[in-house]
Amino acid sequence: GVKIVNAKGYVLQLKGFATEGAYPDVTKAMIARFKTDWNITLLRLPLLSSDCNCQRAICWTVGNIAINAVNAPYITAVDSILQWCKEYRIYVLFDGWHEGGQGNTVGNFSSTLAAWSLMADRYKNQDHLIWEIFNEPHKVDWTDWAPMAQQIIDTIRSRNPVSKAVVVGAANWCQQADVKTLKIARDKIIYSWHPYLHAYGNSIDFSTWDSKFGYIMTSGVAPVMNTEWGFSSASDSANYGTQLIKYMKNLGMSWTGWIYSQDWGPPMLKSENPEVRNPSGNLMYKAFHDTMPVLSVTRANRPATGKIPGQAVSIGDSFIRVDCTEASPVTLSLYGLNGCLIKKALSQTLTKGTHVIRWDNGGGRTAPGLYLMRLKVKDNEYQGLVTRTR
Repeated sequence: GVKIVNAKGYVLQLKGFATEGAYPDVTKAMIARFKTDWNITLLRLPLLSSDCNCQRAICWTVGNIAINAVNAPYITAVDSILQWCKEYRIYVLFDGWHEGGQGNTVGNFSSTLAAWSLMADRYKNQDHLIWEIFNEPHKVDWTDWAPMAQQIIDTIRSRNPVSKAVVVGAANWCQQADVKTLKIARDKIIYSWHPYLHAYGNSIDFSTWDSKFGYIMTSGVAPVMNTEWGFSSASDSANYGTQLIKYMKNLGMSWTGWIYSQDWGPPMLKSENPEVRNPSGNLMYKAFHDTMPVLSVTRANRPATGKIPGQAVSIGDSFIRVDCTEASPVTLSLYGLNGCLIKKALSQTLTKGTHVIRWDNGGGRTAPGLYLMRLKVKDNEYQGLVTRTR
C-alpha cells in the first residue's frame, strides 16, 4: 500500500538528513552521534560526481565510473559509512547525483546506468539500503522520465534482490510526478518530493501539498518520501517547517532534511559543532525525537486471530481473549491509524488461565472505526487491526 514496512511488517516513518556525500570527516563517532543524540533512522548519502561543486566531498571522477585507484578514496568512504550505519541500525538512502549537471537526465543516462550497475554489484547484500535512483531529474518530462526510471530500477534489482524499496525522483526538480497519467510500472516504489517553500510561491497550505504529491498516498497509489527540504530563517521554522512536519506526520510520510552542513545550504548547522544549529537544524533535531510507534496492520475490516508463543489470542469487535500459560504481565494499548496513542486499556499482571479483556475500556468507550492494537504478554507481542462498530 502506501506504507513503508520492515521485514517484520512494522510500519515505519523514517526520518533523517543528508550529508555532503562521503567526505573525510564522516567518522564512526559521527554516525554514532547521529543515532544516539540526533535519533535519526535514515541517512541520505548523495553519490556525488566531481562536477557537483562541493569542496568537502569525496567524489568519483566525471567520465570514470569504475572502481580504480582514482576513485578509491570515494569507494572506501562509502564502504565505511554503510558499515557504520548498519552497526547503528540506520537505514541508508543511496541518492544518485550523477555526472552531466546534477540531474541532467538526458545527457548522461548511460553513465547513470553504469554507476548504478557498479553500486548494485558492490552492495547487493546490504538490506539496510534504499535506492534513490536520481536526484531532481530535470530537462526531461515525466512521461519520458518514467520509462527511464524503470530501466534503472531493473538494472539495480537484477543485481540486488535483497534491497526492496526504490525511491523514484520526480521530474522537474522533484516537482512533477503525474501518476494520474502515468505510474511507474514496478512494485515497491516510493515517489520522491522536494517541497521547498519557494517551489509553491511561499504558500503554506496542506491542500496545495495534497494536490502536488500528498494525493499519491491518500489515493492509495504508493508511498511518498520527502527526501529534501529545509529553510534558513526563524520565521520559516515557526511557519513552513512546523507545518510541513505536522503534515508529514499526519500522513506517516518519511523524510530527510537538507543538509547536515554549515557551508552547503540551506545549512542545518552554524559551524562544525553539531550543538550550534540553525533554525532548520533545531526544528529537525526536535522532530527526530518525536517518535511514532511502529505497528503492523495484519488484516482489515474483520476480527483478527493469531498466536503468541505460549498464548492463544482471539480478537472480537470489542474484546480480546488471552490464554496465559502462567501468571504474566499484560499491557494492551490502542492507537489511531496515524500511530498516536489513544488509550492504554490494560496494564497489570494476569493469573494463569483464560482472560477476556474489553479493549474499548479505559477512559470511556471508543468511537466507531479502525484502530491499531498492541498487546504484550510477558516478553511476547501481538499487533493487529481491530474494528469498533457501534
